[in-house]
Amino acid sequence: MFLKFGGVILLAASIIGGFMMAGGSPLVLWQPPEFVIIFGGAFAAFMISNSWSGVKDSFKAILKVFRGKHLNQSYYQRLLTLLYQLFELRRRSGVSVLEDHIERPGESSIFTESGMLENPRLVSFICDNLRLVVLGKVQPHELESLLDSELETMEDDMLRPAHSVQAVADALPGFGIVAAVLGIIVTMGAMGGPVEIIGMSIAKALVGTFLGILLCYGFAAPLAQAIQHNVKEEVLLFECVKTAIVAQVCGRPSAIAVDAGRRLLYAEVRPTFEQMEGWLLENRQAS
Repeated sequence: MFLKFGGVILLAASIIGGFMMAGGSPLVLWQPPEFVIIFGGAFAAFMISNSWSGVKDSFKAILKVFRGKHLNQSYYQRLLTLLYQLFELRRRSGVSVLEDHIERPGESSIFTESGMLENPRLVSFICDNLRLVVLGKVQPHELESLLDSELETMEDDMLRPAHSVQAVADALPGFGIVAAVLGIIVTMGAMGGPVEIIGMSIAKALVGTFLGILLCYGFAAPLAQAIQHNVKEEVLLFECVKTAIVAQVCGRPSAIAVDAGRRLLYAEVRPTFEQMEGWLLENRQAS
């Protein structure tokens, strides 16, 4: 969160500070008519191009950029340990005991202790696909193909807010030009007046172009990119689960199946094999 707010403050300070160093007055940039045209037009276009649910999802995604917590190694430790416990439960106690946990994860001690219940979509993904494993009527390559299709659809769905924000970013320079053109039209009506008034009117019109470009490349486009990064980070959770489950269905030992999921993680959150082995050893001793 600090990184995002720090970036916004640095951007504004750099632009306004550079403008003041060049001899400009920040008050010149305060042009409410230009703001109304650009912000109003961009938001109206955003509403026209999205459904109501799309609008709500976009605002949630934007808030998550500034308020959301990034997944750290501790989170993946709990996820990998959860998968290991479920795989071992199936191996030691049979599918009937595993079914009790995946049918009612909210009442399962394994899911509760892992803390994964705070992510219902992930829990549903784990339970739904372990049900297929329990049924035992799906081949590894069929399961992998099925999960790949599900993850592709899931990622497309989760990326819709990013696409919506990026569309607004692409439109902002255009609305800046609209504001500038309208300002020039006003200027044309004052051509017979003093030069100072005409110059000031042109300056006000150019603020529209400046504002549209700044909002596009300084705020909206980076915001869309940040939403995409959040989505990629979340999808990685599901990719990790998918790989581990497919490895388990292929007959790999529980620790090796979990390690297959570990290998997909990004370097900054991926534990070493020795670290993961230590976690699993602690889990075996505790149980």
